[in-house]
Amino acid sequence: MTAGIIEAWVLRRKDTRNETGEMRIFAAADISEPVRRELARLLQGFRKIDPGIKWVDPQNMHVTLYFFGETDGETEKKVKESVREAAAGVGAFTVRLEGLGGFPSLFSPRVLWAGVSDEDGGLKRIFEGIRDRVKESGLRVNSDDREYSPHLTLGRVKNRPRQRTIDSFRERGGERFGGFEVTHVTLYSSTLTRQGAFYTVVGEFPLRGV
Repeated sequence: MTAGIIEAWVLRRKDTRNETGEMRIFAAADISEPVRRELARLLQGFRKIDPGIKWVDPQNMHVTLYFFGETDGETEKKVKESVREAAAGVGAFTVRLEGLGGFPSLFSPRVLWAGVSDEDGGLKRIFEGIRDRVKESGLRVNSDDREYSPHLTLGRVKNRPRQRTIDSFRERGGERFGGFEVTHVTLYSSTLTRQGAFYTVVGEFPLRGV
């Protein structure tokens, strides 16, 4: 793996707690393999155009639902229960990936993303379900009161992207990359290293009726 090209990779083993016994965790919706392949083809060209950007490895792409931050063992158990309950309250649904953009803007982006169309509102309902349970339980984790804006991160920018990259994102702003069914919520831990972030699956929670 080349530093600066692959941002993260997923592990399904090994405890990723830090020296204080805490894990940095977040909940996410996993994408389908056809969508993953479509995004992989998209990024092949961008990696050649702008290798200075930390492009996400397609195998690790996901749609973040809620970032909890650092949690200890007892808090992790309560987080899992909150995610389990929120997931069980929403039935399976379909979302689509369409459009390209950047945060805070394409003029000076720190994050480059693919847009997520959540027409049924399933992603938002899961986010709100988790957020409400976090508040009700008094969990000492990250509190997110912002309006939920689903997106899929394609790359993170340290320096200004090349103009060709920005122009291409603007030109392909309405492009569609396919849809996928959301049937479960995955809880990941994230370990930051000089080579990038390591993601570890720490729980999977099915939606209602799945």
